[in-house]
Formats: sequence, C-alpha cells, structure tokens
Amino acid sequence: MIFERNCSWPRRAGGFIGLYLLLLPVCMANAPAGKVIIAAGEAWAAIGDQTPRALKRRSEVFAGDTLFTGAGGRLQVRFSDGSLLDLAAGSELHIDDYHFDAAQPETGRSVATLVKGGFRTITGLIGKQDPDAYRINTPVATIGVRGTHYELRLSETLAVGVWKGGVRITNEAGSFDIGEGAAFNFARIDSARQLPKGLLAPPAALEGETPPPPAPETETEVDAEPQTATEEPATTDSSDPGSADDSGTIETVDSSTTEDSLITLDSTGDDSGELALVTTDTGTLSEPNFVPEPISTTLTDTTTVVTFTDARLSDLESQRLADDQRIGIMILSGPEPKNFPNDFGSLTGGKATASDLGPVITTSVLDPVDDGFDAFLAADIESVFRAGSASQLPPPSPVPANPGFSVEWGAWDATAAIPVEVQTDATDPGVVAFVTQPVFWTTLVPATQAAIDARSDIGVFSNLVAAFGHTSDGVTGSAILTGDMTFNAVIDFSTGAISSGDITLGLSPSSLPAQWLVNFTGQLDGPLVNIDHTNVTGTVSGAFGVHSINGEVGALLTGPSVNAIGGGFSFHSQTDGNVHAEGVFVVSE
Repeated sequence: MIFERNCSWPRRAGGFIGLYLLLLPVCMANAPAGKVIIAAGEAWAAIGDQTPRALKRRSEVFAGDTLFTGAGGRLQVRFSDGSLLDLAAGSELHIDDYHFDAAQPETGRSVATLVKGGFRTITGLIGKQDPDAYRINTPVATIGVRGTHYELRLSETLAVGVWKGGVRITNEAGSFDIGEGAAFNFARIDSARQLPKGLLAPPAALEGETPPPPAPETETEVDAEPQTATEEPATTDSSDPGSADDSGTIETVDSSTTEDSLITLDSTGDDSGELALVTTDTGTLSEPNFVPEPISTTLTDTTTVVTFTDARLSDLESQRLADDQRIGIMILSGPEPKNFPNDFGSLTGGKATASDLGPVITTSVLDPVDDGFDAFLAADIESVFRAGSASQLPPPSPVPANPGFSVEWGAWDATAAIPVEVQTDATDPGVVAFVTQPVFWTTLVPATQAAIDARSDIGVFSNLVAAFGHTSDGVTGSAILTGDMTFNAVIDFSTGAISSGDITLGLSPSSLPAQWLVNFTGQLDGPLVNIDHTNVTGTVSGAFGVHSINGEVGALLTGPSVNAIGGGFSFHSQTDGNVHAEGVFVVSE
C-alpha cells in the first residue's frame, strides 16, 4: 500500500520560476542540466535532428536541448545550480552551453538562445557568483545579469523587464543597463543596430504575462543616451511606483514586487501534463495553480517573506500555509487495515493551502483530539502530502454558490502506478513515501474563536450541503454522493457539548451496496468538532448480514457565523475489513 524511497529531490528554493538557462555543456556527458517541475499542454525537447521527446514532470533536460512550448503550453524547469525558468507558451529556447559543479561553482557556465517567445527567470549560483559566465542570446541583443529576477519577450522587438537585481543589454549599438543602480527597470530593443530604449513602465508584451506595479497608461520611451545624464537612478519607492513626479525626477517601478504577482502558474504538476480540476466553494470547476517543488536557495525577490525551516516547502507554500489559515483533512480509501505513513491511521490532516496550490496538506506531530487544537496548530509539521502523479478527481456535487463558508474538496485517485507523494523528513525533502490508494480530501477555513464565543445557543446541523466518498460491501464498490448520506448533530455552544450525532449512508432511496447507521458524541475544542473514535458506534448491513462498526469522524466548524461543519469520515466493519466507507462532507444549520 505504502512504500518509501529516497529520491534525490533538490532542496527548497525560495523562488519560483527557474532560471531557464543554466544549461550544461555537452562535455558533462549525459548529466542533466535540470529537471522539469511543471509541464502543461504541448511541451517538448529535441537535440539536433533527433526525434522530439515530450516533456512531463521530472523529465530531464540537457545541454544542447532546444525546449519548445506550443500555443497553449507552459514549461517550468529547475536547473542544477538552483535557477528556475518559466517558459511561456509559444516559445523556443536553445540551451547552447551549460556546466555546473556544486564542488566548484565558480567554474559554472550558462549560455542559451531565445529563438522566439519568452520566459521569466530567477538566476542561480552561476549568475550570482560570476556574471560573465551567464548569457542569453537573442536576435537583437545579448543579456547578461548581476544576480537577478527578470523576464524577456521576443516578437518583432525584444522587451526586457527587471524585477530584482540588474541586467546588461548589449548589441551592435552598445551596452545599456537596466534594473538596480540604473535609471530604468524596463527596456525595448527594436533591432540589433539600435540602442535600447529605456522605459518607465512595463511594455505591453510584459504586462500580458506578469502583472506589473502601477504605471502610466501609455509607454514612456527614453533613448539609451539619457542613462549618462544627471537624472536620478532607479528607486524602489513602493509608495508611488512607476510615476514621474512634478519636478521631472525619474522614479522607476518597484523591482521587489512580491512573488505572488510575478509568478502565477496556470497548470498542474502531475506527470501526465494534463490539467486537473478542483471544485471551489462557488461550485465552479477551475484549473488549480501549482507551485514547483522546493529547491535549496533562498528567495530574495519578495517584499514579505515568512521564514520556515522546513526544507520540504517552497517559500510561497510556507507563506500560504500561514496566510490561507486553512486546515486540510485527508481520508484514505480502501479495505482495512489501512494507514497513512507514520501510522497516522486512515484519517489525518493539518495546516493546508487552498486548492490553487494543489492543495498542499500537512500533518502535525501532535494530535488535535489527544493534545488539543491549539497545540496541534502550533506544533511542527510531521509530513507534507502532495497529489504527486495521482489524478485529481473533482466531486460531482459542488457546493452551491455563495454558501457563506469557504470549503474545498476533491480526491487524489492514487494507484501503485500514480501514487500520492508524502515527504516525511523536514531536513531532507528527498525522503518520500508513497500512498497507492485513493485519498479523499477537504480544506476549509476554521471558524474563529471570537465567532464561536459569540454563540451561546443550540445549533442543529442537519442540512447536508454535499458529500463525496466511496463504499464497498466487500464485493461491489460505489461512489457516495450527496443523496446517499444524511448528517445530524446538535451543538450546545454554551457548553461545547456535541450530542445526537448520527451519519447514515445508503438508506432508501439510495442504492449503495450496504447501509450504514453510525452514532457519535463529542465536545468542541475551539473550532474542532472533537469526536473520539471510542464515541463512534453503529452497524452496517447488507447481503453479508449485520456487522458492528468501528470508525473515525474528523470535522471543523467553519463560516463567519459558525454556520457549517466540514470534515471527513472513515468506517469499517469489525468483522470484515473489506466492508468499508469513507468520504468528505459539508453540512450547515
């Protein structure tokens, strides 16, 4: 069911898009220059006249490769020096020369040619330790860097934008610096024989891909010569970026824009390269945004960074775990016995991101029932769960529009061939366990303690908004949908007591292969609907007869008015582990 393997995943990088460039010279034999972390739509690579090979997550790229993306494609590559590259749709990039030896980083070299399209990138160790060792060629100019985060777009002209650090643009007409210490953060190059034109605002070609800071409505062009004039150099005053003050002093846009605004992805990270679907709380299907897996360098391109010591998480993921304030609950589907890695049982969870990042769901070293909800939230992360190569299944019964609470859910349809991935070592992201059975998940924003304390009435939660799961009588399996389930619970908010709790599955007119009658009681602990497994009792009946059951229910109060409960359940027969039911649900008052 679950097995473990030590994979050589790179360590966490702060940033996001990869320096596309760090491309290994062919003298490195077959050593890869980097690995694909996201491939969506048409994305492939070819060396010389060899047959192009389709790229997917974890595909290797080499010096001499030409990387291609189709009209709807997107490709992100992490190179061995820690750089990140986000190759836009309709692009072609040739890796001319690449070499990097971690033992001798000063010998590294990275040269590439942008043939068409564009990319966004954060340079790695090669660009930081020796700027002369890094170069991007284009038909109209050559780009060198001084340790930076920048992007290029090539069409009839070349558009260049610097978000951090600086670049030097060189062609037959001379050299021109933009970014840190220069008068401009943006430039346009019309031909190889014309000087670059410094721009106060991002050119339209960049605005289409990267949301820029505020800027004038029209492009402001200045020929390259004013760079040597007495105008003030670029500043990073975020109070009024991209504007010119009344005195005529030039103020350029803030080059330390947050990473969220610079690198929003549109594709999933599954190995198939296909887009996965999730259901949001509005009931609509959307394509989730995924982030690359972590690498080892530290991001310096955001204005606000939350520092985490967990090597398994990228800086954006760490930031979102703090900002999203979501809790994820996961339920392992299948016959008993079944357990998540580290003997978590079949129901577990912890801090999580929203579904646009996967979601990423963590588990805590403490248990919310045994150790208390506040201690559970404050404790260290035990494991980090990702969909990996498992298929994403959207639930067939989405939450109706404007339900008054924020709940998302779905399933990772894992098998031995396409497992869910679990990182179990906070110091070594390469230690990975695999879950090879389907996992149902839900994430939600717990109700605040202030909102819970504001209630002293009796709440009756019996309006089942949606349910999604699976059950089997040992012979026949069936999906659990909203019409197959009922849920009831009474909460006395003055005492926190949870009483009269029951869950039914498969009662008429449902056609599930088994009928489940489950009772439970519990006690609130903050937003935690604390239901100890010893307080879950009931029976399951079917062609096999009537069996007593064991089970778990994990749930949280949610909504600004504490008007809903979201969670999951896992039940099984005490007599036959092949008789089981599990899933997620949302219920309101």
